[in-house]
This record gives sequence, structure tokens and C-alpha cells, in this order.
Amino acid sequence: MHLLIHFYILDFKERNDFNMNKRKKVYMLCTVLLGCIIATGCTPDKKLSDVEKVVYTTLPSEEVVSVTETPSDKKIKGETLNDVKIVLNLDSASKSIAYEKSLETATHLLANMDVALENKINDYTFLINSSKLDVYGNSQKVKVVEIKIDKNTVDKINFDNFDYLNLDKISEVKKFKYLTEK
Repeated sequence: MHLLIHFYILDFKERNDFNMNKRKKVYMLCTVLLGCIIATGCTPDKKLSDVEKVVYTTLPSEEVVSVTETPSDKKIKGETLNDVKIVLNLDSASKSIAYEKSLETATHLLANMDVALENKINDYTFLINSSKLDVYGNSQKVKVVEIKIDKNTVDKINFDNFDYLNLDKISEVKKFKYLTEK
């Protein structure tokens, strides 16, 4: 009898351990999913637009400050196109790296949006910020560059062979004080 009770207790412990491992796995899965939802800024009440989906799948969410869509005055096949403004924070070590990284990131986003959102965007605007260290070592956010490009120009780009360093030659680029000061 004592032996039978001992086996029953062991069997109960093993089943309990199995259930605990199962609960831990479910808990970890829920935690990961919740983390993904929070990281993308998506809540059950907030649905991501097509543009936001492309931006958040292309870039880490900590780099994306905002994505704004406004209807433009242009239409294709009866559908109104949108103008898109994307504000990003890209940290880099120097001014030249900040500028190149801005061009590269904007080109990467343009390529992905051109494929995923064909004929939905009229004008693209990228406002890119970075961190700047002052002489005391304190960090502050500064505007680096604003890049504007229209649909007609984007349609001409062969992204498979395009060098992102040429983006400033085919778009309207405004360099802010951070890049122009010595």
C-alpha cells in the first residue's frame, strides 16, 4: 500500500511538472506576442495602415517616430493617392554617416513601398533625425535631413541597380543646420 501511494505521488508530480512546463511555454509565448504588439505600437483598437505595415516591417520600431498619410489631389483609375510623411530617428556616429544612413534608409523604404503600395502614394517625405553629442558629452535629438520625392520619379527608379547615394540627385533634399554647420 505504501509503495502504491508513493507511485501515485510520483505520477502526480510528473503530470504536474508537465503541466507547469506547458504553462510556462504558453506564458512565454503570450509574453513574446505582447512584446511584439507593444513594439509595433499596435493595440486592438489601432489598426495599422498599409504604409505603416511596410514601414514597421522594413525598420526597427524604435527608429520610427511617426507615419502620416494625407489625401493628395491626384487620382489614378478613380482612386485618390496619398501623400506620406515618415519621421525617423537614426542614430549614427558622425555627420557624414548620418547623411549616408538617411539616404540609404529612405531608399530602402521607397523600394519596399513601391512594391507593396504600387499606385497608392503620390509624394513621399522623409524627415530624419539623429542624436548629436555636445562638447560635454550630452546627447540631443537634431534634424538631419528632409527628403521629398514624387511618384513619377520613384516610378523611374530601378531599385535592383540603384545606388542610394544618388537619391539626393533625383529628389528634393533639405539639409538642416546639423549637417551644414562646421
